[in-house]
Amino acid sequence: MELRRYWQIILKRRGTLVKIMGIIVATVILGSFIISPVYQFKCNIWVKSADPRVSLTGLPDSLATLGVISSDLVMYTQLAMIKNLSLIQDVIQKLGLEKSKGIPYGASKFLNPGSLALIFNKKGVNVSLVASTQIIQVSGFSSSPNEAAAIANQVADDFVGMYNQNIQTPAQQALRFIQERLPKVSAQLNQAEKALTDYKIANHLSNITFLREKLLTNLATLQETKDTNETELAAIEKRIPGIQAKLKKIPEFQKSTEDYRTNGTLEYIRQKLMDAESSMASGGVRATPEYFSQKQYRGSIEKLKEEYRNQAAKLFQSETIARNTLHTSLIQTLVENEIDRAVRTSRRQQINQNILNRQKELDELTLKELPAMPLQREVTALQTAMASMLTQEQVAKLADNQGLSNAMIIERAVVPVLSDQVKNFRWFPKRKVMTMFSLLFGLLLGMTIILFQEYLDDSFSDPGETEAYLKFPVLAILPELPHFETFDLDQVMAYGPWTQAIWALPDLIHPSKESLSGVWSVTSANPGEGKSLLAATLGWALASRDLRVLLIDLNFFHPSLSSLWGLPPGEGVREVLQGTSNLTDCIRQVGPGALYLLPNGRAKEFAWSQLDSKVLAQWLTSVRTQFDVLLLDLPAVGAGEGAPLAALGEHILMLVAAGHSPKTQVARALEQIQHCHGQIAGLVLNRYKKLALWPLLVPIATVTSWPPVQRLSSFVEKHFKFRPTKKQ
Repeated sequence: MELRRYWQIILKRRGTLVKIMGIIVATVILGSFIISPVYQFKCNIWVKSADPRVSLTGLPDSLATLGVISSDLVMYTQLAMIKNLSLIQDVIQKLGLEKSKGIPYGASKFLNPGSLALIFNKKGVNVSLVASTQIIQVSGFSSSPNEAAAIANQVADDFVGMYNQNIQTPAQQALRFIQERLPKVSAQLNQAEKALTDYKIANHLSNITFLREKLLTNLATLQETKDTNETELAAIEKRIPGIQAKLKKIPEFQKSTEDYRTNGTLEYIRQKLMDAESSMASGGVRATPEYFSQKQYRGSIEKLKEEYRNQAAKLFQSETIARNTLHTSLIQTLVENEIDRAVRTSRRQQINQNILNRQKELDELTLKELPAMPLQREVTALQTAMASMLTQEQVAKLADNQGLSNAMIIERAVVPVLSDQVKNFRWFPKRKVMTMFSLLFGLLLGMTIILFQEYLDDSFSDPGETEAYLKFPVLAILPELPHFETFDLDQVMAYGPWTQAIWALPDLIHPSKESLSGVWSVTSANPGEGKSLLAATLGWALASRDLRVLLIDLNFFHPSLSSLWGLPPGEGVREVLQGTSNLTDCIRQVGPGALYLLPNGRAKEFAWSQLDSKVLAQWLTSVRTQFDVLLLDLPAVGAGEGAPLAALGEHILMLVAAGHSPKTQVARALEQIQHCHGQIAGLVLNRYKKLALWPLLVPIATVTSWPPVQRLSSFVEKHFKFRPTKKQ
């Protein structure tokens, strides 16, 4: 189905939609004034995610710090504590909250009730966790503002009291345990410290850290000295062969150079020099350079060096050649390097020995320290335990005195002093919200009902639909007449839409005046569709064209043509057919021009033979000689005799009232007329309701005038600017 069709259905049945919406909105608004309100007051509790009780047992301060449980899960655990039914039941008893029959509320129904339960019971408490915070919100509901605030505050107070009591009880137990254990731990600590001190004194470890650092520093210095000595010694070993090679190049010094290398005196002096240097270095740890023996060693070393220089000078003396500065410098350099090599060679041995000694001392110190480590660990553990117990003792004392709490009321429920501000805490009813939702609900319900009505409605309402279904043209569309104070044909003919359709109807059948003459039949599928009014106004239109028109009321079941002109009961068709009256005496002039009426008559009984189509055909033939047009107002086809009587006319008009007769009955009536060899000129759709948009503009304007709707439309207009797309 096209969208346009849905819109047509809504417009056609707009009255039903407006009534349903009006009833629902009026009921909701009236109920919001009649029903007693429910007020909501909130109390906020700050709850720390860490439990102070765990600090009394030495556990981590918070499970969340372990990465095992999130802070949100810890807060949900606290939320479960406040949802204790026994706590809620105590609040109900303290405040004396009872139902209308004096029965106290049940804790399970009083805690976190649904919206319907709150509306009917008027009392309740809701406990929830504010997202991503450590705040628990307690909302109290009641028809009394003071009682609603009291409910919220009482639940919060009882929870904080219960939470403090849960902390105070283990704190008292922990305090007694700590006070009993403190003397024992103190005695163990004193004993362990004494054992550690005695061991350090016995093994000369009073300042073991200082000794270790000193040995390590000395060892590092010796290692650095060794590296320097080795570097210098390697350099000397490289220089001495070079000097000797230079001396060998001088012929007079070749033999002296060989003698220098194999001279026993020089070797003896070198060995003595090395022994003296070694003796002096070995005493360097225990004596300062100003010590007497050190001075002696230094003096002897200087004498040996001088003796070595003199002995070397004798070997390199020459009488045949004058000694120059270069030769002297080479010899002095050789001698000094030899002395330095001997000294550093002696120092190498002594330094290596000193390094071994220091390493040995470090190993001995470590061996002495190992037995002290368990004692040290014991002392450290006892000191840590002692400090922890002293801290726990202070925490337990604070908790025992209710000075330590994880729960605190940060915002209490307070009833405003001004009565005008109390309405801001009204939870139900909220008239604006209820009105808006009632409009939406009424709209949905009304749409459902009218769509269901349209689905069940099997009548015609649209000209196009009528033509498509019945396969006959719709010659005229007659609108629904307004409600006249005094109904008469003058007012009907003065109604423009009706008059235009009636005046155009004859031309749609036969444009020429001569072809309009004959017998016209006006019928319908069912009674009450407006045949008589159509026949009367059509006769009026034909008479205005200078035609002699006779309206004949052949509707023996529901005659009504006389009532349209307000004529009193008189003789008519019945009397003429019975032969009791003359045709001329029964005809009455009723309209403009030559418009005459032959009423149905006032006889209460008639013979069925009078409805015989053959008898009526002969009678109409005799009457037709006196008039141009005979316009027959016939009974409905569904009455039984309507089809044969309709076949008497040369121009048959089937009247279809919009929304009146089912489609199948109208189609069956047309088939019956055709079966009787009637020639149907066309259809006339009566009581057609023109679809207008203005009735829907009132509720639309009402809705769009609300501030929330205006703000929404402004937001859409600002952020979503709809622009028409250009055609390609």
